[in-house]
Amino acid sequence: MARLLRLGEITEVTVPEPEIEAVRDLVRAREDARADLMRVRHRLSKLLLRQGIVY
Repeated sequence: MARLLRLGEITEVTVPEPEIEAVRDLVRAREDARADLMRVRHRLSKLLLRQGIVY
């Protein structure tokens, strides 16, 4: 480990504050919800297309 530190191969990592981590969790949840919504929209449009309905 001392060798890696001397070579500059170890980078400093900080633990985020609880408020910042809460914002990150909120952003992740929003991205997941948007991805789920797109998945459902595509699934529904394909179902309608199979029935001959273009939405």
